Amino acid sequence: MSAKHPVIAVTGSSGAGTTTTSLAFRKIFRAVKPARRRGGR
Repeated sequence: MSAKHPVIAVTGSSGAGTTTTSLAFRKIFRAVKPARRRGGR
């Protein structure tokens, strides 16, 4: 991880605001086009 390539993780129970969180991140990163990784290691 670096300032140029930060790592952002969102954790929580399935269904606990995941749609709202997902929509918020889509709006934030729409223009940035970051790499995404979902799940474990």
